[in-house]
Amino acid sequence: MKYFLLIIATFLSCSATVFAQTDSTKIQYSEETATTSDFNLKETYNYLIRAQVEEKTLLKIGVHGFGMSHSGSYLKYGFGFEQKIKPSFSVLAELQHTLEKDWPLKDNPTFSLNIGARYYYNINARIRKGKSANNFSANYLGVLQQNMLVKVNENYQYQSNVNFLYGLQRRIGKYGFVDFGFGPALHHNSKETKLKFNMLFSIGLAF
Repeated sequence: MKYFLLIIATFLSCSATVFAQTDSTKIQYSEETATTSDFNLKETYNYLIRAQVEEKTLLKIGVHGFGMSHSGSYLKYGFGFEQKIKPSFSVLAELQHTLEKDWPLKDNPTFSLNIGARYYYNINARIRKGKSANNFSANYLGVLQQNMLVKVNENYQYQSNVNFLYGLQRRIGKYGFVDFGFGPALHHNSKETKLKFNMLFSIGLAF
């Protein structure tokens, strides 16, 4: 009887060891698969945003806003130019125009000439770590002045915004880009100067 129990105990011990090794192998395999999947996803993302492609000049054609209602619609588009001075600093200029048809809100500028500067605060560290080249796919702190002609009661008025922005810009493949920024803005028109909050967005083609 003792020998029988000893045989059973030995069998159970060996079985437990085999199952434990099998489970360990499965867990290790699952972890390796997850790690490989995360790596491939990151590589695909970096390829999409051209993280390792050096760019010092960017020409942009983009849509900056649109709207539709039961009574009308509008489309704001523009042309932009951004130039790197240093890896972390750039200057930019934009010309925007708004096409409008019976849009009920009359606060859209017909023309806007914008100038600004950006500080890409984390790109130097990313370059040192080999995670990025000197390009425009990065987060930034920026200042943008918008000089606008706004049509009010069939007359054009000059208005301006000085925007203090936190934003991010990403390339999308070889010919695309997306740019989003938000922050406080100092708005001025013929009647008043006031502080407001602005969100700016654009998407389009880049060369």
